[in-house]
Amino acid sequence: MKQKWLTGEVFNAVFPLPNEVFQLGLKASDLLVYIYLQYRKGARSGQCWPSYATIGKAVGMSRKTVQKHIGALVDKGLVQTEETTIRRKNGFVYNGSLLYTLKPIQQVMREREKEFLTELKLAEAQRKWAQRQGAAVVKA
Repeated sequence: MKQKWLTGEVFNAVFPLPNEVFQLGLKASDLLVYIYLQYRKGARSGQCWPSYATIGKAVGMSRKTVQKHIGALVDKGLVQTEETTIRRKNGFVYNGSLLYTLKPIQQVMREREKEFLTELKLAEAQRKWAQRQGAAVVKA
């Protein structure tokens, strides 16, 4: 006998969220917006285009607050945004919703590791420079 939780009915109601997202130091509200974008993205493309108002309604935030949190996700390298346009039947072109591309979490983690190693190398170079300068002052 198949248990209810093994049926496709349950699997259609869930979506995967990478565990690593909890290692990124996101604020709870940034995380909530990120989770909503994960929910809306296409499985193959990794893209979606809900409006700020749509996201806000889903997560209980104002349009302006959503805009701020999207900016934070872009700054952290989790999401890329691209402006879109809509051409109406009457020929007029309007701004559309942003197109969100969610980067694969493994790529984000590799980029962060690279940045961290670069910062470590810079700190080590600065420490060595300071030692040399200190030695030069002592000799003078």
